This record gives sequence, C-alpha cells and structure tokens, in this order.
Amino acid sequence: MTDFLFDDQDAVLPTFFPGVLYRGLLEKGIRSESLLRNTALSAECFSDENLRISFTEHRQFIRNAVESMDDAHLGWWFGRQLNVSSLGLIGYAAMSCSTIESSLQTIAHYFKIRAPLYELRLLKDLDSTDESALQLNEAIDFSDIRYFLLSSALSGAANLLAYYTQQKNVVLRM
Repeated sequence: MTDFLFDDQDAVLPTFFPGVLYRGLLEKGIRSESLLRNTALSAECFSDENLRISFTEHRQFIRNAVESMDDAHLGWWFGRQLNVSSLGLIGYAAMSCSTIESSLQTIAHYFKIRAPLYELRLLKDLDSTDESALQLNEAIDFSDIRYFLLSSALSGAANLLAYYTQQKNVVLRM
C-alpha cells in the first residue's frame, strides 16, 4: 500500500501529463472548449509547472478527451507520445545509470513525484530468470478512466524502455 495518501479532491497532480495530452489533441484538431468542458481548467493551466489539480478535474478532462476523440483506446496513443523528457529529471537520471536495472530502479523509486496516481515497483529475478518487471498499481481508484490511465502507462513504459534499450520488443508479457 502507498505511504502517500490523497483523495480525489486533493490538488496533488502535476499538469505535465494532462498538458501533453491537451496539446497533442489540439494538434489533432480537437477544440479546447470540448477538452475543458465541465472542468475549472483553462489552457493556461497546462503551461504552469507548479500548478496541481485534483483527480476529479483530471478525471473529467480524460473523459472529455476520450469523448472528443471518440476513441476508447486513446490511452495507447497517448502513451506512445511520451518520451524521456516526460519523466523530467527522473528520466534524465535514469538515462545516466550504467545499467538498465539501475535505470528501472531509479524510475521506480522516484516515479511518484512525476505521477502520483501510480505506485510503481521493480520486481527482479522472476521465476529464477534474469527478467525484471515493473508492477503498476493505482494509488487511488481510477474508476471509469482506469482503462485510459493504465493503457497510457503501459504504452508509455514500453516506449521509454524501447528507447533506453534500443530494442523494439521490450514487453515479454503483461
């Protein structure tokens, strides 16, 4: 269980990831008004690195994005838009590690700073093999946006691991 507890009204979520999604959907021709409908968010919110939003605001924004795109699988696309800079200093610290394992340990250890919605753990030596796994759990009940959040996290993790390892297939099983 997490040692960092919050509820859906606490403004603890950085606007970085929603901002990437917001800008990506604007580039696809989605109107800002449809993305921000029924939220207290504005376009300026996504450029303020110090701003934190609640899960309630985040959830409505995600609902709006999925509805505006009419794409239940939008999370898979979104995850592929993420890159090393998406993790900020955590990503750059991971890149400076000498091994993939130490990179993954760095990401797992500090991930909650960048993405407090998730609990990430590195599991090593699965079934007496040299394989490692990243275990991703919800820090709060994702409810009706679970599929979007988990698919974007999985897609993003695969994209980042492919970058770090310079290999196309980094996911062996889910």
